[in-house]
Amino acid sequence: MNTFIPFDLPHRFVLACVLAPDAVDLAAHIRRVGADALAWDRLLAVATNHSVRPLVARCLENLQASECAESMALSDLAAAARANQGRAKLLAGDLISVLDGLATARIPAIPYKGPTFEHALGSAPGLREMTDLDIFVRAAHLVSATRALEPLGYEPALPTHALAYSHFDRVTPEWLLVRRADGLIIELHCRVAPAWFPAPCGLDDIEARQQSLTLAGHTLAWPAPEELLLVHIADGMKSCGCGMKWIGDIARILRRHPDIDWEHISAVAARHGGLNVVRVALALVIDLCAEIAQWLGAPSLGLIVPPQAAALAAEARSTLRLATALGQIRTAVQADAPLPGAMAHFRWSLRLSDRPASTVAAILRYLGGPAIIDLAEAPAGATGLPLAARALLRRVETVAGLRH
Repeated sequence: MNTFIPFDLPHRFVLACVLAPDAVDLAAHIRRVGADALAWDRLLAVATNHSVRPLVARCLENLQASECAESMALSDLAAAARANQGRAKLLAGDLISVLDGLATARIPAIPYKGPTFEHALGSAPGLREMTDLDIFVRAAHLVSATRALEPLGYEPALPTHALAYSHFDRVTPEWLLVRRADGLIIELHCRVAPAWFPAPCGLDDIEARQQSLTLAGHTLAWPAPEELLLVHIADGMKSCGCGMKWIGDIARILRRHPDIDWEHISAVAARHGGLNVVRVALALVIDLCAEIAQWLGAPSLGLIVPPQAAALAAEARSTLRLATALGQIRTAVQADAPLPGAMAHFRWSLRLSDRPASTVAAILRYLGGPAIIDLAEAPAGATGLPLAARALLRRVETVAGLRH
């Protein structure tokens, strides 16, 4: 089933830079396909929209300024890459301080993106654009984690009493803390994805098989390769597959861990009703790597996967609703599309779900309960209308146009 959506030249170049193995020099291949015909300002815009400027700068650093119609774009990319490299070093220190603070309070915490991701995959610091820190922390520990990080200058973005809601993780999968001094955000994730998305794994799976990783002399908890792959698939696919960054992350994990246990991956994803999510993500990454490799005449950009993974990808291509999802992602990538609204997210979850009836039930539970705004506006005490009544009133006012 053909789901091919052609990418324009700037998107092809950026995808090549995102998907290329770290050791591959793309300069010669890029010359062959016509770097002189590229709209460099457009390339810079695409790289910026997809938060992959350091990767693009790395791949283009061997091009001479004279080879580019507009060398200023390359200068801007290089400047952004240098700035990100410095920020990555600062974030690595911040992450260690945060994890030390949580460990002192005996709060289990597992990072899975950011500086630790770069280090675990053997990349040079600063190749991955980073704006915040993402850490898994159980919902039951969020209050304690908030208190533990107060001495480091972090404050909750919402009133702490919002955590008193017994089903907080159904409302949102993360709790945000902001550092007063510079606005750095920590996202404490109590779920892998929103409760209504068919995520292919959960925190129980990650904690049960967690490994350790040494970063700057500190020993940190870290997901096993299989769970790391599932987490990053969920992270990209929960947002309707928008963006190139997560696609590159999946390719990097697969290249770094060629002996990954696919039986375990399939079993965990199927148990959570998220095997279709894995199927679509694999098909997308494998196909894009193959297409870019063929376009550039660079076989090293192709992604070799074992038969089990290839079979999962083939199932996505041959199933109408999953092939349609592949086409949707391609279209969104080419259009640099922003995240769609809630209803589009719900439809996306239903399209991917192994168990649509369960996903419908989860969506209805979410819609029938309070939203994050209801928890934020709720009084600290028990006065006034009950939370459920306030939530229902707000939804009615929103639908009626009385509230925006």
